[in-house]
Amino acid sequence: LMAGEVIEKEQQDVAHQLAQWVDDGAVIVNMALTNYDGLAEVVELAVLSVADESLLLHSFYRPSVPVSSSGLAVHGYTDSLLADKPVISDDYERLRAFLAERTVLFYSSLQLEANLRYTLDKHDLEPIEFKSINLEDVMKRYYDTNYNVSLNKASGLETSDNVLGDSFIVLAMINEI
Repeated sequence: LMAGEVIEKEQQDVAHQLAQWVDDGAVIVNMALTNYDGLAEVVELAVLSVADESLLLHSFYRPSVPVSSSGLAVHGYTDSLLADKPVISDDYERLRAFLAERTVLFYSSLQLEANLRYTLDKHDLEPIEFKSINLEDVMKRYYDTNYNVSLNKASGLETSDNVLGDSFIVLAMINEI
């Protein structure tokens, strides 16, 4: 196979895998965090159904720790803005219903799965079992690179560090591929 044919076959394989995940009821999960310097609590969460393109859950949460300067720099959510929001345990049953035993698609090098699990644990909630896929790694295969592929590049759309908006951009990227 020539180099171009190898890339084309890899792109076909990625498209087939994405289609399989859609058929299996995959959801896209995106979130904002208290900080971006290690494990952090979720302060905003969006869950989208890929198959029917519906928003299953979108909420802001009051964390148990203050938002750090790195969190504030990314999303701008202050402690006072989050003070009257529910805690994640208020949505736990809905969240479990949407994620349990599903394929969960994240687009990030920020270890969003680990941060979601950390947040659940911090709020004394049972872990939710799901299959986690980091789409950023999948896009490395699609573009035949060892480097992170930004959502901007992968989707061809302008992203904004907006949880809900970027979730729909991930959906558009999947549909395009």
